[in-house]
Amino acid sequence: MNMFPTYFFATPYLTQALGFLYPAYKSFKALRSKEDEDDDIEMLGYWVSYAAFYMVETYLEMFIFWIPFYYEIKLFLLIWMVFPTSRKYAGGIVLYDMFVAPFFEKHEATMEDILTSLHYYDLFLTEDDLNPPV
Repeated sequence: MNMFPTYFFATPYLTQALGFLYPAYKSFKALRSKEDEDDDIEMLGYWVSYAAFYMVETYLEMFIFWIPFYYEIKLFLLIWMVFPTSRKYAGGIVLYDMFVAPFFEKHEATMEDILTSLHYYDLFLTEDDLNPPV
């Protein structure tokens, strides 16, 4: 019996489960632990790195289709990001320190200007918008 088609079909779903469900549960546990802030930092590093990875992946989706075993590569990347051997080697933190933080530091002023202009044009809801006077 050939298992390849089933495995090939299931891999994208496995990467989604590993990329979202387990980290969400791990984040839930980290937020509930009051005394340990390292797990909070680890999970924030994961989510910021995963968001950056997801943005790049979204824009390169038409090319990713042609990469053999892309979802298997992504699965191993997520395992590295989610299951650190130590705080120093947490994949999410490593990616954050190497790529995400330098990008945001370089473009921080531009991003703040964009966010300020969005607030100026009332594109974000405020507390008053959510609770109008009766």
